[in-house]
Amino acid sequence: MILIGNLVNLLVVVYLCWQMLAGRYMPGDFVYLISSFSAFITNLSGLAQIVSEMQTHSMYIENITKILDYESPRIRQANDCAKNKTGVPANIPTNTTLPEHADAEKILAENVNFRYGNGAIVLQNMNLRIEKGEKVALVGRNGSGKSTLVKLLMDFYPIQEGQILYNGVPYSRFDAGQLTGKFSTVFQDSPIYALSIAENVLMRELLSASDEKLVMEALVFSGLWKKVNALENGIHTILTKEFDDEGIYLSGGEYQKLIIARAYAHQGEILVFDEPASSLDPLAEYELFHKMMRLGADKTVIYITHRMAAAVDADCIYYIEDGTVRERGKHEALMQLQGQYCQMYTIQMKGYE
Repeated sequence: MILIGNLVNLLVVVYLCWQMLAGRYMPGDFVYLISSFSAFITNLSGLAQIVSEMQTHSMYIENITKILDYESPRIRQANDCAKNKTGVPANIPTNTTLPEHADAEKILAENVNFRYGNGAIVLQNMNLRIEKGEKVALVGRNGSGKSTLVKLLMDFYPIQEGQILYNGVPYSRFDAGQLTGKFSTVFQDSPIYALSIAENVLMRELLSASDEKLVMEALVFSGLWKKVNALENGIHTILTKEFDDEGIYLSGGEYQKLIIARAYAHQGEILVFDEPASSLDPLAEYELFHKMMRLGADKTVIYITHRMAAAVDADCIYYIEDGTVRERGKHEALMQLQGQYCQMYTIQMKGYE
């Protein structure tokens, strides 16, 4: 295609030169015609490129349409409830009342298997039990299935095999979104927005004095309050300079503290932390985990960590490998077991020594 274009350009230039030498065109006419032809070729090439890109992009339109029109079975079920005006999913008899999420709150996973698409199995015969108010640590090597397990517990994906129950009721019998609101989460890839610190914590506008108090409590919990309180505009300080030249940037550890404050301010009954201390210094890490363990009986905490020392004070530790629970118990019991948890803990502690 390029060769043909260059050949056409050469022929046009030769023809115009011949016409000019023959006296049919003046030198000014020659320059004008060459410039016009070059502009025409450039625009024609651009149009041809757009047409070829349209053909390429059209190959993805079907996939984009599928994504935009996708409706998960849980959302479809909730929509059916709204249409039927029954208030409960179609697979629950209309006289069934879902249990109140009171003091009996617990999560139970029974023989859960899960894989992404047609890939290898990620969770296999996963079993665990989390009681209300428990502080639970999930430990294990990279790729063992810890993050996937947490996302299943939060009802991000449908259960493929086995079941997860909340207060004795299978997840499949809850409306879409009914369970996710119970969780406050900190993931490793949580975004920061070019808004005020308070809005980043609340994930909405600051509306009242009680909102301000909640933001302050959340920042105290995460260990960021001292930094924010020293700023001229306090919790109203804008983050990043994307929309405000007076905005500020925080360090990696400070951003992580902000995300932790966001989870606290959500006031969910179950707090989930995925490597909450990965960017924190040792003192900040110690203070965070100390506060997490003191949250009280009304707050359940589930946290993933590769720092074995952070799991020592947990009410229950699950050592996960190859998508299944290999060991379970308190730190002392697992150390006496002399299993894989003990081996990993001992190796890591030797590094500190």
